[in-house]
Amino acid sequence: MSELCLPTPASSDQAAGLRRLFAPRGARLLPVIVPDAKSTRRGLALAQLARAFAAAGDRTLVLDAARQNLAHELGQRARFDLFHGLAGERALSEVLLPAAPRLRVAPAARAIEQAAAHRLSLMSAIAHAAPGADIVLLALEAARVDDLKGEAILLVGPTATAVAAAAAELATLSMRSDGLAFRLVFADLEEAAARTLHERLLSSLPRPPKAELRWGGNLAGPADAARLAVAASGWDLAHIAGKS
Repeated sequence: MSELCLPTPASSDQAAGLRRLFAPRGARLLPVIVPDAKSTRRGLALAQLARAFAAAGDRTLVLDAARQNLAHELGQRARFDLFHGLAGERALSEVLLPAAPRLRVAPAARAIEQAAAHRLSLMSAIAHAAPGADIVLLALEAARVDDLKGEAILLVGPTATAVAAAAAELATLSMRSDGLAFRLVFADLEEAAARTLHERLLSSLPRPPKAELRWGGNLAGPADAARLAVAASGWDLAHIAGKS
């Protein structure tokens, strides 16, 4: 099993600059799968992760399709879904709210639902909203994973309920064979506890997984989030939008 090598936070500005220099055109897409959509802590961890990407130097767009009320967690009051901007009912500037330097956020549950209902290209819709972004964090419920390609973070909370939800979702997600890879990231846990839980979750799977399951890190504080933000690569949104 491969592990994610985490550089030190001090290298964040340089790392972000190098990623932009050598990355293909278009924003990077990094889906964050949320198995337990009712967890308050999960929303806090997602907001922390979003702030860390922006602090690491990436122009970050956070699309909340998991109904985590991320706009509120990031200090904004969202009135419109991404759908309103894509449908031309509102300007994208009204939908994509500035939450911090290099950080914008928008609810996106309705946009994702409409794309699925009408068999539209989810990736093309997101790419349309992402000009000027270096990375798009897409918070999704696990049921929407069929819309994805590439690599995703599976965010695991510290409560027994959150761990049970993650284990159930992981058992299903791990049997996908279309090249998806999942990085397990543990919220509000120190590294030793997170690694123990990581091994326990993997050993609970009923059979060898088809998907690649990787250690993604722990989120016990801002420094952990910053290291994860620097190390995460994402997938070129322009490329996968063109193929969807």
